[in-house]
Amino acid sequence: MFARRTIIVGLLLPLLPLRLAAAGATPVEPLELLRQIKSEGANKVVEQLYAPGGRWSEVMAAIGKGHSNWLTVARELHTGTDGGASEELNEAIFFALAPAPRQVLPLIKERDFQVEFVCSSNVNIDYSLDESRQFIQARLTVLSQIKDPALADTKAACEKGLQQGLHDLDRLGPDD
Repeated sequence: MFARRTIIVGLLLPLLPLRLAAAGATPVEPLELLRQIKSEGANKVVEQLYAPGGRWSEVMAAIGKGHSNWLTVARELHTGTDGGASEELNEAIFFALAPAPRQVLPLIKERDFQVEFVCSSNVNIDYSLDESRQFIQARLTVLSQIKDPALADTKAACEKGLQQGLHDLDRLGPDD
């Protein structure tokens, strides 16, 4: 179910603004979600977004793009997630690592998210082994360009986790 949802989100994401406009729905706005989290609490907001008919997939896709406001939403939502919602949020942060490493690494450094879940091969649950390798390699390439001494330890831990992720995928063998 998780894999199907992620693949569907990836295929439909470019059409989302048209679909929402046609359906009369307005896009989810990060500042509105932050206000809702502040007034209702992260648990309640996650429950609403994750429920059937909710907009969880839309929010995860937005977080995965790495824009600052959406990463703030991710940090605030994280306290209200567990199980599948936590896994999907960690995956969104993994995806945000490529476009926004300087914004994602502090989330890991400050323990909002854990290296073990963001900088790993967990993405292979939803994607082919080859796609997973490409995703991980792209993040390693981006991280290699980060020279900020304040992020050096977090960057090194993330790189180590991603390298281990590649090793884990290699043990699984090639895609058939």
